[in-house]
Amino acid sequence: MKRITHKYIAKNQQLILTKTFYGTFLVSDIIDSWKYSIEEGILDKESKRAILDFSNAHLSMNLKGDVEKLVHYLDSQVDYFYAYKFAIIMQKPHQVTIPFVVERMEKNFKSKTFYTKEAGMQWILK
Repeated sequence: MKRITHKYIAKNQQLILTKTFYGTFLVSDIIDSWKYSIEEGILDKESKRAILDFSNAHLSMNLKGDVEKLVHYLDSQVDYFYAYKFAIIMQKPHQVTIPFVVERMEKNFKSKTFYTKEAGMQWILK
């Protein structure tokens, strides 16, 4: 069963969204989760930082089409994701390929993959 939890953390006078994913996710699930966050007012336009924890999840995506769909969606939501920083937490070696591909694409946001939340938090606060 898939599930996503949302929580804001105040750190160094900055508000950081943390989303923790459980289960198997398709690209459509991830895009829908962001749409839901926007529609329900969970996503704050002023907060430009998020930690996405996939350590308890599995991404079922292909490296070309699905990754491009995700990046296109995030880039299309300029009010929310322009200049955004995503720290992506992945602990399974076979899973890191997807966020590494996203890191290297031209886009309006920054993303970087980390093994721990602590390392992701250090980067996101820079």
